[in-house]
Amino acid sequence: MLNLSVETLNDALIEVVKVLGGSKKVGLLMRPEKDAEEAGRWIRDCLNPGRREHLDHEQIMWLLREGRRHDCHVAMHYLASACGYAAPAPVAPTDEASELKRAFIESVRMQAQLVDRLAALEAGSAPSLRAVA
Repeated sequence: MLNLSVETLNDALIEVVKVLGGSKKVGLLMRPEKDAEEAGRWIRDCLNPGRREHLDHEQIMWLLREGRRHDCHVAMHYLASACGYAAPAPVAPTDEASELKRAFIESVRMQAQLVDRLAALEAGSAPSLRAVA
């Protein structure tokens, strides 16, 4: 069962690690150069406030994204709550794809407008050529 009553960001990230398959599995995904025991120990140390090792922001972002992919939102909910925001709602992949398509179509439309404006400017400012006999 997922623990939703976490007290720290590290506690929330520990929950994400559990959902993702545990410290050895996640440690290996994040640090493939290590063996399973060492990788598991590394991530446990990173999430232990009494240890020197800590995750950097890119590693935290990776955990948040992987948690989202596995329908585990405890860390995002913790961050929102701790910072005074309403609980976030994940965007459905189909909604996200639709939004990206809409943004792409809009950018192509804007590019077409820019090309038309540039062509009009160049046509209007091109020096006229005179025939020389």
